[in-house]
Amino acid sequence: MTLDEFQDLLDTYGGAPSGWPQDKRQAALSLLEIDSHAVLMHEEAMMLDGLLAGGDIPKPSAQAMENLFEDVARHAKAERNRDMEIAFDRPVGVEPRLRDRLIGFWARPSMVLSGSAVAGVVLGVWDTWLEPAQETFLFVEFVYSALPL
Repeated sequence: MTLDEFQDLLDTYGGAPSGWPQDKRQAALSLLEIDSHAVLMHEEAMMLDGLLAGGDIPKPSAQAMENLFEDVARHAKAERNRDMEIAFDRPVGVEPRLRDRLIGFWARPSMVLSGSAVAGVVLGVWDTWLEPAQETFLFVEFVYSALPL
């Protein structure tokens, strides 16, 4: 067993050999007998297990809990006010014009990208439906219409 495997064993199952899997226990115990780094790692794991088993987690004070609740309430109020400012950016009863709504919709990069993708798919499908003769006729008609005659 390598030191990395031993560290993984300690991280997964803790420092107590009784909690280690049977197939890895003997290899880990033999590593403990020959390697001083493994012994240090095992001692740290046992110390951590002791701290976790102790359960001495201090309860927060009443003042700390009050401060926490005040901070949460202040944050929620700030978010609510921000949302209201966005919602009431325009005068009451005035709906934005269609042009403003469309500009706002298409100004988003994701909408532009999506629109381009849809246009590409539509043009690609439309192109496969046209027969080659029709394509040639449309191209020639386009060129003649662009020429000054």
